[in-house]
Amino acid sequence: MADIVRISKNFALSEMTKSATAER
Repeated sequence: MADIVRISKNFALSEMTKSATAER
């Protein structure tokens, strides 16, 4: 279960980075 939380956190972080880069 901990792995799922970690992966989801990493996914959300990468998604935020992608959107931030796309806005630029």
